Amino acid sequence: MEFYINSFPYDVNEFENYYYDAREILYENPRYDTTFFVANNTLIKEFGFEKLKNAELRLAILDRYYMGEKFTFPILQSRYPGYIDFLHLIAETEFEDAEFEAFCNKLDKRIESYGPLDTTDPFFTDSIDTRLSRAIDELADEEDDEEVALIVVQETINYLKSGKKIKTSFNREIENLIIRKAREANTEELAELVAMSFYMVYLSADYVKECLNDAYLVKGDITRQPVATTSIENIDASGSATIKGWIHENGGASVTERGIVWGTTYNPTNDDEVETSGNGLGEFSVTLSALSEGVTYFARTYATNEAGTAYGNLVRFTTADQVSSNEELENPVLSIYPNPVVNTLHFLNPFNEQSGAEFRIYNARGSLVFRKNLSGKQKEIVTIDISELENGFYSCVLTNGTRAAKESIVVAH
Repeated sequence: MEFYINSFPYDVNEFENYYYDAREILYENPRYDTTFFVANNTLIKEFGFEKLKNAELRLAILDRYYMGEKFTFPILQSRYPGYIDFLHLIAETEFEDAEFEAFCNKLDKRIESYGPLDTTDPFFTDSIDTRLSRAIDELADEEDDEEVALIVVQETINYLKSGKKIKTSFNREIENLIIRKAREANTEELAELVAMSFYMVYLSADYVKECLNDAYLVKGDITRQPVATTSIENIDASGSATIKGWIHENGGASVTERGIVWGTTYNPTNDDEVETSGNGLGEFSVTLSALSEGVTYFARTYATNEAGTAYGNLVRFTTADQVSSNEELENPVLSIYPNPVVNTLHFLNPFNEQSGAEFRIYNARGSLVFRKNLSGKQKEIVTIDISELENGFYSCVLTNGTRAAKESIVVAH
């Protein structure tokens, strides 16, 4: 892939086209094994669905049930305003917030029509996922039975489930169609627009493209944004919380500022509350004070270099308890660096339990190739030697027996 990508004139703005062109060349050449494409589609499927767990509309609906609220739209407005802004961005035909509110109310009623839900049921979130998908499909069918984008989405999902090989150019065609159809959407097509927003999240799980893009920037000696992660160190019932941040890589330029951004809305930025904490690489902690009891807060690490500001994973907490009201959002984040991996990988063990966790690595065929117990290493940076693994694509799983986090890596010695 790198050979063919690098055979084109160097142009950062053309990388995505180069990526799909290189895939097409390899796929059409009988000399090359198609195992790569099967493995990559498998990774996109696995991690795409994992990314969908943090789709903002889905989180707002979960919050609605956990909080005992009647409507989803007010939660979107107060906690996830970025989602509504995103819909406005991808829809060239303007729609009023009142129209989207009416759509959300209809979506709420449709989900409720499938029967009562119990938030204490261990399969509650699975039920929400099934009902949300069904409701969006039904509302979309009501609005336009011939919507091409939804047909493409369903056909692609069917292909992924069947295990059939997808012609590599098909991926590019889907992305182009999604963007085109989203921009053509009008106020009567909000169901399709929402479906597309979910699918765009799903497509963002192509980590092979992400890794190759990073390597492409390195080749051109172009500064990348820093790599950062976040964890909750302590929550005090008196109204404070200590958040820990790590700056793992500087992207090829000095980190001039770092710290924690936080607020009461999802994915806070430097436009929200900011607690600075020096500069450079390494770990740091900040304490957020005067927090209101029972209010849900969001926080994440930020780091700035000459390429811009990057943000780490999001953590969510309230001062009333030690965990979020939405446990699934707090599923541990496994951020492995560097990626691609040469000989050694690093990650933060997010579990608090003294009993630790177990770290596993599976190859592209699903076979377990590495296992290590992390007992006693809670909230520590863990270093793993993978020098004996062959080059290729791997899935990493970190579990404490009840919860698990996943990440894909590329090993390139």
